[in-house]
Amino acid sequence: MASSVQLLKHQSDIVIVSLHQGVEYTRCVERQCRLRAHKLVDAGADCIVCHHPHVIQGIEIYKNVPIFYSIGNFVIGADFQRRPCARESLAVRVRLSNKKLIQAAVYPFLISDLLQPRPATRAEKTRIRIETEQLSVAFQSRLTSHLGYLRCAGTKLLARGISIYQMLRNRGLHTTTAYCRQRIAAKTRGSNAAYSRFNPVSSTKRGE
Repeated sequence: MASSVQLLKHQSDIVIVSLHQGVEYTRCVERQCRLRAHKLVDAGADCIVCHHPHVIQGIEIYKNVPIFYSIGNFVIGADFQRRPCARESLAVRVRLSNKKLIQAAVYPFLISDLLQPRPATRAEKTRIRIETEQLSVAFQSRLTSHLGYLRCAGTKLLARGISIYQMLRNRGLHTTTAYCRQRIAAKTRGSNAAYSRFNPVSSTKRGE
């Protein structure tokens, strides 16, 4: 992905990277997610927007580049009684001028029981803003392992175990075994081979 960003940086005015990463329904950011985002910024990305956890995570400014580690849950259903934070979402707006990103802002949304996103009220905006600021405080420290990363690892293992158990119940042993073998084979080949058919980078080209 870093080589793709470097190539697009020479061909484009602005490079915005969209990453599908992170642990579902956890507010903590994995260490490898931060490392990946930092490497893409080092390669030339002007903004990084991440999704997949289905809850809002913190925002980091790394080398003057905004990194939105998770913008929440926009139109996907969830157990809102158990996870009320899954109702929350952020829309990201950026301003461009003279081939540079000069401003980034977020607009809070919430999801109704009918899975309809709506703008947050004034009180909800204040609450979400405070929550996001608190989640972003951790990024002011150095990139080292701490309890938050351990919590992410535990959540990830638990979620994966539950997913495999549900697949085993719903689809049987043969399908589950085949799926696990494919996952292991993809990991063995390496991420570049496994995901070479995907292009995670979107860009704004000159003249467009």
